[in-house]
Amino acid sequence: MKEFIALFLSDVGVLAVAAGFFFIFCLVAYIAFRVLKRSAKMAVRLVVVLIILAIAAAGSLALYSFLNAPAKPAVKSRPTRSGK
Repeated sequence: MKEFIALFLSDVGVLAVAAGFFFIFCLVAYIAFRVLKRSAKMAVRLVVVLIILAIAAAGSLALYSFLNAPAKPAVKSRPTRSGK
């Protein structure tokens, strides 16, 4: 079980989460494209799909960088003035 958690927290796991996020939004874009087939013109459909894909790409990159960033320990700053 510990190996699974370590794999999930490694680069492969983070990449899998980001790819899954992107895949879900690609599926949403495909469904939106099919739903708008009869009610909207091609240009409107493509704009909606491009907006969804842009959100998916930005979200995947943000998720990847957020999960891949090392944790920084809290550091207390030293006082600048002495207590004299």
